[in-house]
Order: sequence, then C-alpha cells, then structure tokens
Amino acid sequence: MDIAPDQAIRSQIVRAGYSRDFDQILLAQQNCAVRALQEMPVLLHNCRATPGESGSALLDYSKDEPEIIGILVAISALETSNIPSLGVSVGSFGPTVLKALGR
Repeated sequence: MDIAPDQAIRSQIVRAGYSRDFDQILLAQQNCAVRALQEMPVLLHNCRATPGESGSALLDYSKDEPEIIGILVAISALETSNIPSLGVSVGSFGPTVLKALGR
C-alpha cells in the first residue's frame, strides 16, 4: 500500500516484533509510513506483517532516539493488496501503561 508523503504523519517507521514462524528472532521491517485516522486512535500503515505478528511495535526513527508510536493489531489479508494494515496509537494505551508502572 502506498501512503503519499503528504498523507503520512510519519515516514521513517520500523515495525519490530516476533512472528509465530520465528518466535525466537526479532524481525524488523524498515521504511514504512503511517497515517492517523482523525478522531480515532487507529493508525494506517504499510508495514508488511504475517499472522502472529500482532503486538509488534511501530517505531519512529526520525529523531535522535526511537519512539514507540503504536502497535500492530491487524494486517491486510492479501499480500498484494493495497489495503493498509492497522495499528493502535500509543496515545490510546500509553497513559494506562504509565499508571500501571507507577509513573
């Protein structure tokens, strides 16, 4: 799926996680782009993934240090599809995680 540069909120994204096929090896895909849906904590992204990689981190590497911007929650059903994969923005779960950690 192509995300036009003017639609991408972030364009230097890396998806990093473990798949069910290689559950002991961290896999990463570079050069993804992400676009947010307005008024929803959903991210559309063009990172390829396989079943079992849900929960992979979506990382922004455009700054000095990587930043977690979301997690993968659903992939496009067809490898050749122009349908984007879905992620959930860290803004929708980050505050709860920080609270649980006592921060």
